[in-house]
Amino acid sequence: MDPSIAKKANGDKLSSEGKCSNTKLSVQGIPIVIDFYLLPLGGCDIVLGTFWLQTLGPIVWDFSRLSMKFSLKGNSYTLTGATTKDISILDCDSLEKSSKRGVIVSLCSIQGPDTYPTPHPLLQKVLNDFHDVFSIPTGLPPN
Repeated sequence: MDPSIAKKANGDKLSSEGKCSNTKLSVQGIPIVIDFYLLPLGGCDIVLGTFWLQTLGPIVWDFSRLSMKFSLKGNSYTLTGATTKDISILDCDSLEKSSKRGVIVSLCSIQGPDTYPTPHPLLQKVLNDFHDVFSIPTGLPPN
């Protein structure tokens, strides 16, 4: 398949809106240089997909440890997934301060307490005014 066209899980195809060549990034300290195709994706900024995985040769996956071992330019690397012990919960003030220092934040769902502190009155007003937006979904979102 043409690398400028991506196939979504439901079989739909997405055409690239452009290309960023030789983009340098670091994933868990591993230097990666890759061409990125710009795609209208939601929910993530970057996908290291099959075109990148094909450059690695043999890969050893251990899903019980959330790890992936591979070689890149003669060096062996291991990527590990985040676990609950790796997650730090930040309040809004801490998040704002951290973001000014250039900290990367990943939002994920974790099991939280059964009770939550009472929201600030202004936040509670927004929650009340837009209760239909913040209610628990009962079905799938529209296409």
